[in-house]
Amino acid sequence: MNKAFIFFILLYVMTTASFSYSQDVSRAPKCKITQLNPGLWEVTIASVNVIVSAGSDGILIVDANYSEYARFLKKAVDSIGGGKKLNYIVDTHWHFDHTGGQKIFGKGTKIISHINAKELLSKDDILLGDTQKAYPGYAVPNITFSDSLALKFNDSDIIITSVTGSHSAGDAVVYFKKEKLLHIGDIIFADEFPFVDMEHGGSVIRILESLNKIISTYPPDTRIVPGHGRIYSISDLKDYAGMVERTIGIVRKEKQKGKSLTEIQTGNVLEEYKEYAVSFSCNDWIEYIFKSLE
Repeated sequence: MNKAFIFFILLYVMTTASFSYSQDVSRAPKCKITQLNPGLWEVTIASVNVIVSAGSDGILIVDANYSEYARFLKKAVDSIGGGKKLNYIVDTHWHFDHTGGQKIFGKGTKIISHINAKELLSKDDILLGDTQKAYPGYAVPNITFSDSLALKFNDSDIIITSVTGSHSAGDAVVYFKKEKLLHIGDIIFADEFPFVDMEHGGSVIRILESLNKIISTYPPDTRIVPGHGRIYSISDLKDYAGMVERTIGIVRKEKQKGKSLTEIQTGNVLEEYKEYAVSFSCNDWIEYIFKSLE
């Protein structure tokens, strides 16, 4: 898995020139602000997509980006909301590129997550080959749920639903009902193989189950915001789920023949899907599937 971790880190090096683990945060990263609906914006910094709801009730954001880029996210949010109070942060999962900003502007803010995400953020752990210290108390979610949670904010009905065990142990999707907009976090990486945090409860099998549930649950004209990459339609998501299902089938068939992980990887069985090997190779994806099947 070390190779996969390197690919994951390189993704961010390539997508934002100012990022590295010893990053020069004095340089402002590229920040893209896109209005998606009246009162709803997407803010993309260092390839991480954050949803911002701004209105008469104040500010709600879905995910909080890196701690290193929190001041840039805050500047973008202030420009959208006119300096109104940040009332809520909703976490799609626990990873530092989506929650790190809570360590900077989480004080006095209601932070919502799945109970498993809270538990992961509350202790020292290893993520992407590096030690992640427990978050300070004010940056840890203070509102949690197991199955779902509903919130009325800025005239939007916001429904937060567990898809835990997909990308990690504490995944959630966040649906803005009136706007038909769904943030799905990292259960996909748009147009590429995703990272699956198997050391913390992730599973390719569960990813497929969650994608199929999303496809069958939400309206066909729903817009889907992934944690990284372009906005998807339900049709795009069906194509992505198809890729996941077919690649699972290929690896399962080889595994049923008694082949080892290495034998399947050296067999070049996913050549047809090599265009998805952007941040993670076909062999990384084979390993995720193989271990998920176990």
